[in-house]
Amino acid sequence: MNNISISTKFSFLDGILAVKIPVAFSLYNDTYADKLRVNYMIGPRFIVSLHIKQYVEFNISPFIEMNIRGDNANIYWATGGNFGLALSSNLKRWAIRLEAFVNYPIPGKYVSKGQLIYGWGISANFNIDMFKAK
Repeated sequence: MNNISISTKFSFLDGILAVKIPVAFSLYNDTYADKLRVNYMIGPRFIVSLHIKQYVEFNISPFIEMNIRGDNANIYWATGGNFGLALSSNLKRWAIRLEAFVNYPIPGKYVSKGQLIYGWGISANFNIDMFKAK
């Protein structure tokens, strides 16, 4: 599964706590139907970060997601969390992020049995501070 995401992030307490609202879509190969599928997702999350100087950051991020299957518009919910490590020469401006995640689709109308999903990823982020004091 591959995710492409755009998100907003609001930081509090000098970057120790944040709220992030990503909107994403995922492409995955459905081996049962033998075709490529797409899901859309919105998943608000809290992020708790531990900064080590300005170069390294560890974080944990629990979330709940609303997923919409692209082929039939069925909605299902999932919960989980990310565990991450960020490296940068200036974390306030940019970072390379290594992350691991766990995700559990909540059984319901469109998910008969929850199955733990896990994985990892790498990303680059660039901070645009729209409210920066002059």
